[in-house]
Amino acid sequence: MYKVSGKWDVWGPLSLRGSYGTNYQAPPAGLIPGNVNNGVNSYTRFSGSWLGAQTVTRADIVPETAKSWNVGAIWQSQGFAPDHDLRIIVDYFDIQTEDELGLLASANDIAAGVFRYGATAAGVAVPTETMAFATQQGIAVAGQTTLNGGTAYADCSHPLVASGRVTFNGGTCVQGVTQANALNSTRTDFGNGPGQHIAGFDVQVNYDMPFGPGDLTLGLTATNTTTDENSESTLDGFVIKPSDDRLGFLNFATVGDASPEFRGNMFVSYRLDNQNFRFQANYTSGVVDERGGIVLDGYLPGTTTPASTVANPNMFGIGGEDWLSFDFTYLLELGEDLRLTATVQNIADQDPPSSRQELSYDPRMGSPLGRTFEIGVKKSF
Repeated sequence: MYKVSGKWDVWGPLSLRGSYGTNYQAPPAGLIPGNVNNGVNSYTRFSGSWLGAQTVTRADIVPETAKSWNVGAIWQSQGFAPDHDLRIIVDYFDIQTEDELGLLASANDIAAGVFRYGATAAGVAVPTETMAFATQQGIAVAGQTTLNGGTAYADCSHPLVASGRVTFNGGTCVQGVTQANALNSTRTDFGNGPGQHIAGFDVQVNYDMPFGPGDLTLGLTATNTTTDENSESTLDGFVIKPSDDRLGFLNFATVGDASPEFRGNMFVSYRLDNQNFRFQANYTSGVVDERGGIVLDGYLPGTTTPASTVANPNMFGIGGEDWLSFDFTYLLELGEDLRLTATVQNIADQDPPSSRQELSYDPRMGSPLGRTFEIGVKKSF
């Protein structure tokens, strides 16, 4: 691996910088080729039911590789007055990884590939992907019934069925008969999976100036992700998932994390002798749960009375709410070796955005603690 970087002071306050480098990540030292891990997974095709999921570690694993580059500009000058300081940094970053270590296909990818069709009132098979997109976008599909309620039909000629990647209750897959509620388990591989392309802008702005008896600092730090693409996922030579754009999605069933378009914070800091007051706003743009709403189609428990949520699917945590919170910190320095701090986090007592996960929120997107108070003491010896 290598990296080259440089900086050019163009004139006065303006500088340009850039870098290019490569990197790699070796497989974990404890990785055991052929290792079989048996567990369970929540299957969207079966209303989130937890069923068997087996993962086998491949023997042909190679290191991950990555290429990254960035270009940026730095502006540092006085502000609106001679005793004001302004600094602006804008960077464009581009990171491309290949052969990422992880699952070649998730359990939900396999299930979505095999259980591809849902019945309609007219008796016409409609690809479930079409239904899912329509549901996510709020588009009505005439005669649509369940997508993820366990009644999607299996494509028994699918290569992953022939290779034994999917097992069914009853043992065999019967075309036009076997549905998702007959799913028993899936088997996937851990190895070198698809790559990922991330790009976007980082922005930092700081403005310092005297204000009254103290010094005031205004600051902004933000990241705008413009690209988050995964290359296609293949298993046994079959394309489980084509290359896709993951930006703005929860990415629950992929190797990546939630991918908001914007993250950032703004702050106001006031320094007065041995005291400092800081107010900060934190923002994360919402992400859409690409799994869509939960649609159930069956009977009321213990009865033969039909019950369906096709017309009104459960959309909990699907829409993608923004997260905005405010914090305040007071700092008091009592000499060179003693510091006291008092902080109020999440002043507005904001709840984290809802998410269809075990905790009903995503800890990467917001905090469930609500308004909290912290007191700290730091003593140096």
